[in-house]
Amino acid sequence: MEWSHLRYFVAVAEELYFGRAARRLNVAPPLSQRVRALEAGLGVAPLPRTSRRVELTAEGRVFLEHATLVLSQTERAKEATREAKRGGSRSGS
Repeated sequence: MEWSHLRYFVAVAEELYFGRAARRLNVAPPLSQRVRALEAGLGVAPLPRTSRRVELTAEGRVFLEHATLVLSQTERAKEATREAKRGGSRSGS
């Protein structure tokens, strides 16, 4: 699983629409193939979809909560690293 797959999943889960998620992320289609790769890695389909609708399953809600946390922690780690480079020391627990 790649970090970018988490970003894609979170955007689609929050938008419940692939087109809006792709515009929000500024990525070219096919975003659905990227999310499908994540689902294959998970072994579940947290975002079942039809030609007209995207839904978030119970498993998807659990994964969304954790994926959002991972992305948030990743941003905090990047900020702390930049701060350390500037000579500050900040631990983010």
